[in-house]
Order: sequence, then C-alpha cells, then structure tokens
Amino acid sequence: VEAKGERPSGRASHSAVADEHSSAMYIFGGSGSHFGYTNKRDLCEFSFESETWRLLSNPLEDTPSARYGQSMVAYGLGLYVWGGTHGTNYPTDMHRFDLCSKQWDYVVTSGDLPCGRYRHQAMVKDDLMYIVGGSGIKRYGDVFTFHFGTNIWRKLLCSGTDLSDGRYAHSAVLRDGHMYLYGGNDGIRHDDLQQLALDVRVWSRVIVHGSCPPGRDFHAAVLRRGSMVIFGGSNGMQRHNDVFEFHMTPKIPPCTLQPDFEALLDEAQVDQTAQLACDVFLAGDGGESAHGVYCHSHMLLVRCPRLHQLLQESRKEDAQQQ
Repeated sequence: VEAKGERPSGRASHSAVADEHSSAMYIFGGSGSHFGYTNKRDLCEFSFESETWRLLSNPLEDTPSARYGQSMVAYGLGLYVWGGTHGTNYPTDMHRFDLCSKQWDYVVTSGDLPCGRYRHQAMVKDDLMYIVGGSGIKRYGDVFTFHFGTNIWRKLLCSGTDLSDGRYAHSAVLRDGHMYLYGGNDGIRHDDLQQLALDVRVWSRVIVHGSCPPGRDFHAAVLRRGSMVIFGGSNGMQRHNDVFEFHMTPKIPPCTLQPDFEALLDEAQVDQTAQLACDVFLAGDGGESAHGVYCHSHMLLVRCPRLHQLLQESRKEDAQQQ
C-alpha cells in the first residue's frame, strides 16, 4: 500500500485497532528506534478507502502519557487505551478517545483494578473488555473484565489449567463463550492452546490435531469466521513469518456427490461392470439403435422429472402388454 498523508514515524510495540463502520485503522503509541527512550503518544488514523494517514492527536500533556506495550480496543464511538509501560513503570490509568469530538478523556474506574502491566491481551465482547496475562514487576496469568457502562473492573477467579507462572507476549481471541490463548512466555516459550470457558471460568488445554505451530511469543492472532489465525512471532533465535490456522469447529470437507455421480456415469458408458449400477439405457431411433446413454431412473427423477415420467409410463405400458 502506497500510503499518503501524515505518515506516522517508525515504531514498535504500538497498539492498533480497526473500525469496520468508519473503514479505518487507528494506531497509538509505541517506541522508536532508541527503544524505551523514544516513546510515542500520538494517535493516527489510516483510511482503508483513500489509503491516507491522518494525525488525530498528539497531546503535549500526559493524557495519555507516551508509552509502549499497551492495549487499545474500540467500543461504541470511543477508543480505550490501558496499560503499557514507560520503560521503568507500568501505568494503570484508562483513557478514552472520542471519535466524534477528537478529544481524550480520563476514565475514572473502580473495582478490582489490575496491576500495571504490558505485553497483555485485550478483547471486547458485548459491553465488556477482557484483559489476560502480561508482565510488569512480575508475570501475570490473571483475567479481568472492564464494564464500559459502569467503568468497573472485576477480577475473574478462574480454575483449571495452572497459569500461576503468568503468560506474556501471547495471543488471544474471543469466540462465542470462550477465550482462546495461544503461546506466549512464562520463562519458556509455549506451543499450547488454552481455552477459558467464560460461563464457568475454567481453563483447559485444547487437544489439537494436525501440525501445531512451534512455541513462540510476540506473535499476532485474529479471529476469522470459525478459525484462529496466527502470524509470526519469535522462538528466541528466529523471527517467524509463517501462518497457522486453528479451526475451532470441525472442518467439513466440500461435497463431492455431483462429481462422483458424473464420474460414475462417464465410466458406465464404457465399462460393463459399472453398467450394472444403471437400470436405464436411453437409445435413439425408437430403441433400435445400439448407441445410447446408461443412467439410473433415480437420477432422472432428480435431474429430469419429465423424462422420468415418460420412462415410468413406458414401463407401465410394457407391463400391461405382458
């Protein structure tokens, strides 16, 4: 894409979110080439239609402060930024950018405020934002919800698979009543797929089939229809550029009934054994010709009801004459 407009400066560990209604992508924060010392607080918009960048906000005051490794989600007409790091500390403030007024607002929250962290994952389902994992003064494997209507944090008390060692730089998506978490780091890079049932709050490891991605962290994942698709990441020695797709429901193979029947009929025209599966021979010249087509009356009923009717009438006449 040859983007035009006010292109953002190069950065890493920024956050991005797409808005289907406005056909735009928004990016916030991150850090430049002198990592941790060139943190950003600008918010930029990329229009998918015009392929043009636009600077929406770059406040001089710390609202929000320059940071990297934060999360950003879209809800309603706002963008919500939480967490991240300045390089030495881990803010817990919540900020909302109003897409109509183009202004930042500090969000006063209450409830079970999560510890400051970065390299976590944030997702939205209905009126809730889910936060899972991350690292700060230590690694975290906990799950929190934030209610957009009441601005209240709640910690979910989960059981099942032990994530007490924490998990950061993982990927996660929400589908139906489950959260799916893949990979990440708790001192080692994992290749497991964990599933959290949101109604009973129980973690369990998903038994997968096929070729599982090698353990990695700092990868990305999106939800595509009934699949979780991951890209990239690191194993500590190598940066990956591979793509894996996990089907959350059984992948149903395409129906081959039509080509199978076509192949059967084609074979019946030349093979006597295959002709045994046919009960009709359509010949020209009043049936006197040896040239014709082998087929089956049931297929005629489906594909050509009128011809099937004529066949049945002919058979009835033959039976009466006998």
